[in-house]
Amino acid sequence: MPKHFWVLFALILFLGAYGEGARAEEHPGSGAPSASSQQEAALTTVSGSTYSSKLAGLRFSAGALQPSFSPEQYDYLLHAPYETDFVEVEVIPRDPNTSLSVNTFWLKNTNVFRNQNALSVGNNYFEIVVTALDGDISIYRLNIIRGVPSSERNLKSLSFSTGRLYPSFDPSVTQYTLYVDHPVKFYTAIARTEDASSRLSFNGTATPSGGLYTNDAPLEVGTANTLNVIVSAQAGGSKTYTITIKRAENLVKSTPTGHSGFYNTSPVAKPNTETLKEQNGQVKAVVEIVKDPYAAALEAKNEPLVFIDAASGQYHHVLEVKLAPDLWKAAGDNGKALDVIMNDLDVVLKPGPVPSASKDTGARLSSRKLELSGRTEWEQKPQTASYAAAAFLLTCESFGTYTAQLSHPLDIALELNPAKVRNASSLAAYRYDEASKRWQFLGGELKPGNRYEFRSDTFGLFAVMGEDRSFSDTTGHWAESSIEIMTTKRIASGVGDGKFEPDAPVTRAEFAALLARSMELQELRTLSFADVPGDAWYRYELGKAAAAGFIEGIDEATFAPQATITREQMAAMLMRAYSFRTKIRLNDILLPSASKFSDEASASPWAARSIRLADAVGLMNGSPDGAFHPKASATRAEAIVVLLRLINKAAS
Repeated sequence: MPKHFWVLFALILFLGAYGEGARAEEHPGSGAPSASSQQEAALTTVSGSTYSSKLAGLRFSAGALQPSFSPEQYDYLLHAPYETDFVEVEVIPRDPNTSLSVNTFWLKNTNVFRNQNALSVGNNYFEIVVTALDGDISIYRLNIIRGVPSSERNLKSLSFSTGRLYPSFDPSVTQYTLYVDHPVKFYTAIARTEDASSRLSFNGTATPSGGLYTNDAPLEVGTANTLNVIVSAQAGGSKTYTITIKRAENLVKSTPTGHSGFYNTSPVAKPNTETLKEQNGQVKAVVEIVKDPYAAALEAKNEPLVFIDAASGQYHHVLEVKLAPDLWKAAGDNGKALDVIMNDLDVVLKPGPVPSASKDTGARLSSRKLELSGRTEWEQKPQTASYAAAAFLLTCESFGTYTAQLSHPLDIALELNPAKVRNASSLAAYRYDEASKRWQFLGGELKPGNRYEFRSDTFGLFAVMGEDRSFSDTTGHWAESSIEIMTTKRIASGVGDGKFEPDAPVTRAEFAALLARSMELQELRTLSFADVPGDAWYRYELGKAAAAGFIEGIDEATFAPQATITREQMAAMLMRAYSFRTKIRLNDILLPSASKFSDEASASPWAARSIRLADAVGLMNGSPDGAFHPKASATRAEAIVVLLRLINKAAS
C-alpha cells in the first residue's frame, strides 16, 4: 500500500485514543480509564457487550417505585408522603465503570444522591444520565411526587382513667365536663388523633399523636380544673377540646351500697398496734386490729359490711394485718363482712362462725407489692398481656386453737397508679395458679379513684394487666372501642386468625351466650329444646339465659340456635335482661305514645313494645332513614354495642 495510507491510519488511531482520554478528563473521578490505558485497549479487539449504559436497579429511602424497575424502562414515579423532605436514591449501574449524573450533577465516589433542597409539594423531576465507556448514553427520568399536608384536626378518641365524661365523646364536640368522685386527685387522659401526622398537646405540652397525660397538681374541690387537648394539623391550624374536671365534695356515706368504687368512711380513732419487722431483708409493717373501735358497727343491723382501717402510718411494700380474735369472732357471729382497707389495696373477708369454745381464733392478712418484670411468673403471662399495671401477693392464714373459716368469693380492689395505665378499657385482673403455672383470668373493672375491682375464689399472686386484643378487621370500624372493651371483659372473643368479623351475622345461640355472660348469670336450668345438642358449646349459657327468663323458643321444642337473630328478637331479649338487672318491670316503664320508626308496622306483634322500649331506654336505635328494620339480621358488632350499653345502663 502507499506510504501515505499508513500515515493516515496511525493518525486515526492516535486521535481515537486522544478522544477517549479527553472524555475521562471531562469527568474526573468517575472511574473512567486513563488515556494511556485506553490507547492500550484500542490495540485490542473488544466485544461491544463489555460496556453498558443500563442500570441494574434503583433503591429509595422512602416510597415505592412505579412501575417496578426494569433496565429497559426509563420513566418512573415515586410517591412520597408530605413528611418526606429529602429522599436518598441509590443508582446501581450494570457496568461499574460507567459515569453517573443526576440533573447534571456528577456522582463522584458514590452511587447515592440526595436532593439538596427540600422536595416541593407535587412534582419533583430528576434526570439520571448513565454514560458508558464507549460513549453510549441512557437517560432515566424520575418524578418524585410529594403529597399534600393533611388538614385533619380531629381527635379519634378521648377517654379518662376515672370519672364520667359528659357528653359522650364525639370528634365534632369540643366542650366536655368530667365528673370525678372526691377521693380522686389525679387522672390520666388518653387521646388519639384521627390522623397520625397531626400533633397533639395537653395544656401546651406536646405528646405523640396517641398520648397520655396525667395532672401534676392534685385536683381541687370547688375550683375549675381545665384540660385543653389541642390537635394541630400538618397543614396548619388547630382544634382545641376543652374538658372541665369537677371534683365532688367530701361526702360521707353512712351506709355504703356495696363494694363498688372508692368511698369515704367516717373517721375512726385507731388504737391499732403498729410495729416494723424485718422479713427476708425487707421491712414490713405489722398492724394489729382489735374489736373495740368497731364494736358498734359489728353489732349494727342492716349493715353487712364493716370497714376496717388497716393502713400503716408509714408505707412499706410489705404489710401484715393481724385481725384479733375478738374482732374475728364478732364478725363471724354477726354475719358481717370485713372490708380491710390497706395502703394499696383492700379486700373483703367474710368470716365464718367461730365455735364458742374457741377464744383465740384470728386471721393474719398479708400483702406484698411486687414488680413482675424479670420474674418467672411474668414469663408465663397471657399472650394478649403487654404490661402489668399492678401486682400483689396476697395471703391469709389463721392462728389460734381453731382454723378460721372464710366464705368465698373474695372482693379485692387494687389502687392503680394512673401513670401506669395506658388504656383503661384494656385492663384485666389475673391470678397466678402455682399448680398449672398459668395465669387465670378474673376480669374486673376500673372504678373511680383508680381502683381496679375484681373477685377471686382464693388468695395468691394477683396482677392487673394491660391487654392487646386488637383484631385486623376492626381497625377504624364504628364499633372498634366497644369490641375492645367486651373482649377484654372476656364476654366476646374473635373467630380466629386475628379476626373478629364484626359485620358477620350473629346467631340466636351466640347472642344468648353473650347476654348470659354480660349479666354474669349463675343459675342454670335444664333445657327442653330438642335442637340443642348435649355437647353444644353454648348449652350452659343457654341454660342460664333460660333460667333468668331472657330467651324463648320458636316453639316449645325448638330454639333454632343456628338461625340468625333478628333485630326484633334482640330487642325482646335485651328488655327482659334490662328488667332482670334493674328490677324494673317492663309494664312499669312508660311506653312512648307513638313510634319514631317508619316501619314499626312490619314488626311482629309480640316485639312492637320491646322495640319502643329498647329505643326509649337507650339500648337500640334505628337507621338514618328512620326505620328500625325489625326483621333484618343483626351483626356481631351490633350485638356487642347493645350489650355494652345494657351493662352500663344496668350499672348506673
